[in-house]
Amino acid sequence: MNEMSVETMSQAVQTGTSFSQDLLQKGIAFSQEGNYAAAIAQFDQLLQQEPSNVLAWYEKGNALVDGAQLEAAISCFTKAIHLEPQTATYHYALGWAAYNLGQLEQATASFQQVTELQSDFPNAYYSLGLSLYRQGHYEAAIGAFSHALEQYPDIADIWYSQGLALHASGRYEGAVKHYSRALELNPEDQAAYSCRGAALVALADYSAAMNSYDKALGLNPEDAEAWCQWAQCKKKLGQLKDALLGYEKALGVDRNHREAAYGRGSALLKLGDWEGAIASFDWVVKLQPDHFEAWFSRGIALKNLKQFEAAIASYDQALKLRPEDHRVWANRSSALISLKRYEEALASCDKVLELKPDDVNALNNRGNALFHLGQLEAAIACFEKILEINPDDAKAKQNRSVIVKRLQGNGP
Repeated sequence: MNEMSVETMSQAVQTGTSFSQDLLQKGIAFSQEGNYAAAIAQFDQLLQQEPSNVLAWYEKGNALVDGAQLEAAISCFTKAIHLEPQTATYHYALGWAAYNLGQLEQATASFQQVTELQSDFPNAYYSLGLSLYRQGHYEAAIGAFSHALEQYPDIADIWYSQGLALHASGRYEGAVKHYSRALELNPEDQAAYSCRGAALVALADYSAAMNSYDKALGLNPEDAEAWCQWAQCKKKLGQLKDALLGYEKALGVDRNHREAAYGRGSALLKLGDWEGAIASFDWVVKLQPDHFEAWFSRGIALKNLKQFEAAIASYDQALKLRPEDHRVWANRSSALISLKRYEEALASCDKVLELKPDDVNALNNRGNALFHLGQLEAAIACFEKILEINPDDAKAKQNRSVIVKRLQGNGP
């Protein structure tokens, strides 16, 4: 090969390199402008000439991510990793694309690979923690977030995320501490206030929880869930009228909030507003026909209005959902006794006692039903059973005395 041909080849290589760099830079510029289709076209043109150009694969993947084409982006990042498997950046990019696509096992594996290749890679442990948390691997997530906090002790989002993981694993005191630290770093984080409130509720510290929800609502008064949880705290503290106000606020924001609608009904039930409670429970079961507690509580309100047939129908709906709930059978037996349907009441009592042999209310109802059916000795046995459980039960003593007198011919 003569000297001229060597020089010509050198110029060709330089020209080719310059052309490749030009395509790459144009593609990156288009991406930065948000013109992802044009960017991808530039990268594709480059890859046709240089299929092993790792930066082109990587940048094309980034453009595809920004253009919400995550599957195609994963394919590009996988190509880049195949060409340079020791580059942590490509593994991290693949991890985020997989994470956003919901491919959490792939995301976790990619982020773990990043930490193995470069332990101080920015946000690698934080991203790993997020992926593990979404999979329900809370202890592993806590470990990853701990690493992230060692690197970035002043990042509020990491403290908040660690709080979520601790909360999910039942470590509520730790969760409260981490939420509080997140709020010290970012006092405007409404979600952190709400989550801290939930952790405080789990610790039964309702006053502190309510204060946290107050902060959350100060930042966003249109948060139906925060209003509902605020009301739940008020209810736990016995402040039923305030609780009712909170449930109304929640329903004013979201009238389909089932928990708030049920809470409203429950508060009205405790306040003795039977009709208002029924209206709330009717709305709950319209929204969620399989809401057991709403059907059960609705039956209680109807029974208090002496609408016994309707109460029994409501209890029957509850029993379709939980046929082994002794409370429903017990309330059903009371309503049947009120209707003087003693045989049916007796069957309901027997079901209660099958489930809970020492249920005093069921024994009392059974004794009453047997008395009205003329089975006096069996009725006495029920009241004696109550007195074995609670020797000071005045009602059982009185009922037993009345029946004994009846048997002796001295009673009415």
